[in-house]
Amino acid sequence: MNDNPDQKSKKKISIAEAIEELSISPPTIYNQLKKAMSDPEVTFDQYAKIISGDTTLMARLLKIVNSPFYGLSAQVETISHAITIVGVEQLSELALVTGLSDKFEGIPSDLVNMNSFWVHSLSCGMGAQAIARKIKESNSERYYVCGMLHDIGKLLIFRKWPDMARDALAQHYSTGHSLLKSESELLGFNHQDVGRAILKAWKLPESLVEGVGFHHTPQKAQNNKLMTSIIHVADILSYEMRIGDSGEPNAPDLDPKALKLIGVDEETFLSIRGDLENQVEQAQSHFL
Repeated sequence: MNDNPDQKSKKKISIAEAIEELSISPPTIYNQLKKAMSDPEVTFDQYAKIISGDTTLMARLLKIVNSPFYGLSAQVETISHAITIVGVEQLSELALVTGLSDKFEGIPSDLVNMNSFWVHSLSCGMGAQAIARKIKESNSERYYVCGMLHDIGKLLIFRKWPDMARDALAQHYSTGHSLLKSESELLGFNHQDVGRAILKAWKLPESLVEGVGFHHTPQKAQNNKLMTSIIHVADILSYEMRIGDSGEPNAPDLDPKALKLIGVDEETFLSIRGDLENQVEQAQSHFL
């Protein structure tokens, strides 16, 4: 018996080929920073020179470092000063996030409003960082970066396979199944898989790969269950508070094991929730 057309088309779909075809790659400045980081002789001034190659990005990064998000008492006026405060690794990751918006131009507006998408991503990132700080996790900026990137797989699906994305959303509406399940049934993979593939192709740290790649299914993370659980909870929190819109109409299910692993009590969680909406509103002008 012959395969039906849907099965044949599904077999032709390749995440790796889509990443390559659409030139989905990290921003140039990020690549330059990572290359410089492999040389221990590179100075702060040399890092600053790399950032200064993109005046828009330079201004945006300074705006971020001086925002209430960092809570610094003194004004930061130069990139070299910013590096001494947040570190080269964190600055490179901020460069990655701030340089991403132009990588996904042309996504149909009926699938997602891109400004709302980034507001949701910002909320997830800030919520994840707030949780990480509450439980005294080091390098809390990485949680922010992971939250900002958590739905990047959706963007590639929306851009490369918009008709299938619409079909997945329609099935999600009609059956009540999660969007993750509908994507897997129609495409053979889901936006978690795509996000994981993108970050692996970019050679990002495993903690970010797993945090993005299992943010709906945190128990599947092999080595970074805490980060993945924090991203999962921050994502659900953003859905429940209706902050932004990632193109998924209904909030995914919360994994109670993720909450237990994080160990945040109800009072602390409610405190984070109470602060988040106002913080995101204040931060939009700095980040978006």
